[in-house]
Amino acid sequence: MAHPQSFRRLLAALSLLCLFFSYAAAAAAPPKPNIVVILTDDQDLHLNSLELMENLQSMLVQQGTIFSKHYGHVSLCCPARTTLWTGKHAHNTNVTSVTNGLPGGAWQQVQALGWYKKYLFTWMQAAGYSTYYSGKLFNGYSAENYCEPHCLEGLSSAHVLLDPSMYKYYNSSWTSYDGHKWTVDANFTGYNTDQITEDIADYIHANAHSGKPFFAVAAPVAPHVPTIPKHEYKDLYPGLQVPRSPNWNPANRSGVATVWTLDQLDDQNIEELDDWYRRRQQCLKSVDDMIATVVQTLEEEGVLDNTYIFYTTDNGFHMGNHRLQGGKTTCYEEDINLPFIVRGPGVAKNQSVTDLVTGHIDLAPTILTLAQPDWAGFVVGGDEWDGTAITFPLETAADVQRNVDARSDSTHIEYWGPFQQEGVYGAWWFIGQDHWKNVNTYKSLRIQGAGYNLMYSVWCQDSAHELYDMSWDQYQMTNLHPYAPSEGNTTNAYDKGMTTVLGRPIWNVLHRLDALVLILKTCASEDCRWPWKQLHPEGGVNNLMDALDAQYDAFYAHSYAVAKVGWEQCYTGLLPHASSTLYAIENEQPVWLNQTVVKMVRNDGERLAVGAKWLALLLGWGAYLAFA
Repeated sequence: MAHPQSFRRLLAALSLLCLFFSYAAAAAAPPKPNIVVILTDDQDLHLNSLELMENLQSMLVQQGTIFSKHYGHVSLCCPARTTLWTGKHAHNTNVTSVTNGLPGGAWQQVQALGWYKKYLFTWMQAAGYSTYYSGKLFNGYSAENYCEPHCLEGLSSAHVLLDPSMYKYYNSSWTSYDGHKWTVDANFTGYNTDQITEDIADYIHANAHSGKPFFAVAAPVAPHVPTIPKHEYKDLYPGLQVPRSPNWNPANRSGVATVWTLDQLDDQNIEELDDWYRRRQQCLKSVDDMIATVVQTLEEEGVLDNTYIFYTTDNGFHMGNHRLQGGKTTCYEEDINLPFIVRGPGVAKNQSVTDLVTGHIDLAPTILTLAQPDWAGFVVGGDEWDGTAITFPLETAADVQRNVDARSDSTHIEYWGPFQQEGVYGAWWFIGQDHWKNVNTYKSLRIQGAGYNLMYSVWCQDSAHELYDMSWDQYQMTNLHPYAPSEGNTTNAYDKGMTTVLGRPIWNVLHRLDALVLILKTCASEDCRWPWKQLHPEGGVNNLMDALDAQYDAFYAHSYAVAKVGWEQCYTGLLPHASSTLYAIENEQPVWLNQTVVKMVRNDGERLAVGAKWLALLLGWGAYLAFA
């Protein structure tokens, strides 16, 4: 039997050994990376806004990777930001509007549904991060309601713009959080992009060596309307014009529904758009200054090499494309394909990724996975993301392919509400229209992979459909759908003989796309990430090309399990049983559940009829969606 004193010495030695290995492991573990996000407001990718941003080009694009196929899922400020910070589609956040008091409305809805605490910032704090936010966060966030009934959670400190002055650029109102208390500040008379730049630099200086990694967001309102540049920059870029792309103010009509009815823009209207475009770039010059300050501050503090910088925007923007005024709420590429650039450890320099399809629902899981790799996956506090994390390193073709293989080939886009146009002429157009008939509600897909690149949309107004082969029609001017409108005595592309896509009859392709719309319009978590697995649980189908195998034609064309999607009627008011504040899945009928098309039951127990109701709520706009 061992002597007690010897046993105690052995235990002490073992304890010291364990302590040594614990310290050694801690010393060997690399520090968690810092993460900075710069989030602009209404910035375009397709109108060349990035090209004139010299610091962005030299400090982010040339030092990082730009993702050319990154998409926003709802092209409107507050819904897009909620999706970005939660990793959930708008039909799962129920935030579908930018105005408090309206269905799906803004900060009021964010509070009602708990997204003020169920979002990335609280998750990052749980991962051990100091968190900071400066700039625009949610529409409808004002001095009267910023903590009524709930304050934002998950922030270590903050300086957040307040409605209704957040878009004033000069003389904006703010609320501050010092880690203990929220207060309303006196109005800042200077330029608010400069204030955000100063905020983020001060925060980095104060926290670079605090012993905690940091997650900081700078969110300027630029270049959102009214698009007021800094006084020193108001004369920059003389003669700059909106790019005259093939879909810019075209001689022939394009699109569907209200877009199809638009007249060409006249010279005076074009002059106003060009002036507005210059002002947008002048506003972005201040954002470009911000980029330089952020990078230089990180470098001064010696933490640049261990910091990821993400650059993106909430939604895109069009100006004159398809004869549209300025705006952002369509499903065309100008509005949904967004700037997205990443610089940081394990990210290739001066790289453009063209094979990887990503979206805003992927950002929250991506950032959290960088912060806490063992949280990789989809469950956070019992809540599941709709998106998929982009994983790093991202330096080689194999790294890109690893990410391609980890996600679906389809991206879901949605919108609820009236047709809107911005700017002076946009307001005049709206006043002169019977705007109750111009409904902008739609569901849309972008689906891309090796050898295919399609856009498909189903609009409420006129039950219009669009199908574009983006591999040769990147400006979306040739609608291949058999029911596409035609001008005058002409015929549409299908009737002219363009009856195949990807080597298959167009109807065969449409049957597959309708099946995806049926799943994605109400999808959640894994159904959003892997819709083909829902359609083919037996396996063997992972993308559109797999699904187009002729062996599945009968299933897609005739099976009761796959509906053909189309709108039956649009409404200008709320349906009698509809909630005025919440999106309700029972109104998106029928829905896909466990490989079966089912009809939900309302709370009152009344079963909805076949061809049941799909309520699309924003500003009181409703609709029926029918399935053949």
